[in-house]
Amino acid sequence: MRWRPARCIFRRGAGVPDLRDYQQSGLRDVAAAIREGHRRIIMVAPTGAGKSVCIAAMVRSVRSALAIAHRQELIDQLYDHFTLPEPEGLGLEAGVLMAKDPREDRAKKLQVASIQTLVRRPPLDPPPQLIIIDEAHHATSEGYQKVLAHYPNAICIGPSATPFRTDGRGLGSAGFTKIVTVTTPDKLIASSHLVPPRVFGVDPPDLSGISKKAGDYDQVELAAAVIPAVGQVVRAWERHARVSAFSPGPQTLVFAVNVQHSKLLVEGFSARGTPAEHVDAETPKDERKAIFARLRSGETRIVSNVGIVTEGFDCPSVECCLMARPTMSLGLYLQMIGRALRPHPGKTHALVVDCAGNVQRHGWPTRDLSASYTLDGNVTPKGTRVPGCRRCPECFAVFDAAQPWPCPSCGFQPQVRQMRMLDKHLQTRELRRDEVRDPPTESEQFGYFAYLYGQAIMKKYALGWVSIRFRVRFGRHAPAEFWHKVKASRRASG
Repeated sequence: MRWRPARCIFRRGAGVPDLRDYQQSGLRDVAAAIREGHRRIIMVAPTGAGKSVCIAAMVRSVRSALAIAHRQELIDQLYDHFTLPEPEGLGLEAGVLMAKDPREDRAKKLQVASIQTLVRRPPLDPPPQLIIIDEAHHATSEGYQKVLAHYPNAICIGPSATPFRTDGRGLGSAGFTKIVTVTTPDKLIASSHLVPPRVFGVDPPDLSGISKKAGDYDQVELAAAVIPAVGQVVRAWERHARVSAFSPGPQTLVFAVNVQHSKLLVEGFSARGTPAEHVDAETPKDERKAIFARLRSGETRIVSNVGIVTEGFDCPSVECCLMARPTMSLGLYLQMIGRALRPHPGKTHALVVDCAGNVQRHGWPTRDLSASYTLDGNVTPKGTRVPGCRRCPECFAVFDAAQPWPCPSCGFQPQVRQMRMLDKHLQTRELRRDEVRDPPTESEQFGYFAYLYGQAIMKKYALGWVSIRFRVRFGRHAPAEFWHKVKASRRASG
């Protein structure tokens, strides 16, 4: 397939908006990768970068294209975004391949398909020239690999905001050979295509005894640890959302551990007069749509969910992300916060209330991770403790616990007894970006590993000492490539 330059793919007035500069640059990088011989490419574009616009530009440059997703909500969203007229959509024509969907039309150039349907049906004839895998970190599954095997000559593009998997498995195992980064969250914030986050940290529950399963916390044990803190989560949201008789609070998405946890949170919010609803995988489709419609209209202020809105959910009016679910998954963490970062009229920032310790576990949510993207797998490093704080009962200002009273904002000076009570119950503070220590990069980890290896050789320690010290520092075993690399380096230096 001959891939034309990005500036030729996209023509003014052709039913698709003009590309932004970084989108043009990203498409040129994709085109260059294809000319180099890469057939499966991960295209990393954060929330709000306009992945679907880039996809539309690629679709216009080929004779046939297939877009694949794994959930009905994602398929419906893709179809609507592609086919709705401007400015609501991109004005393209598409058919849907999903069970007995009435939108099926094989004559259309673009087919939006369910992976479950494609696995059961025979290969498309003629085969698509271009395959788009929405949320490409799912492409390692057996179903995706079976479908891709039917089209060995197709160019496969995997757009994703988070090219990581919770289980640490690399996307190279799905056959992807190249990563192209379109832009970064900080650049999108600088150009007003995203809003900056304001992060408030709440002392998280003690997770020291929670076991791990499939690269994340065991959900049964995790739920038992977080459910006793439901009341604290509700109060933390009210405190930072500035809820009052005159303000019902921002439109908020709550991320819970399981159904029981989510429903308890909804009960807690409802009992205090805030309209809240719950959704999970068992919520009927029509009911789910109605709940999200009420959230968009403002009739419902809070929607608590379990694994439903972490991917593909688009509601720019959502102003607050309330994380009640601790996670070891960097990708899941970024997806949760990304739901609140889209710009909306009157929205100056996204409020992030972290009741799970995720920000300190994974680092600042909009930092540039492009240097650490890899096809070989990912690791979520250990984090640090949330620093203490004081909160003024008069003006609600939050400031460092190391700073003495009076309040630096309003000058309030509590009495000695009041001071003891306030210090006893103060649990939250706003986190600044320069206070959040970013997890160490792969190169920093390798540098420390090489230092340990050199110390072991010089002091004649067993090499197991290197493994132990590395694991204590970073919470994981040293990768095999670290051992190979340092041994090869020592051999080369004699």
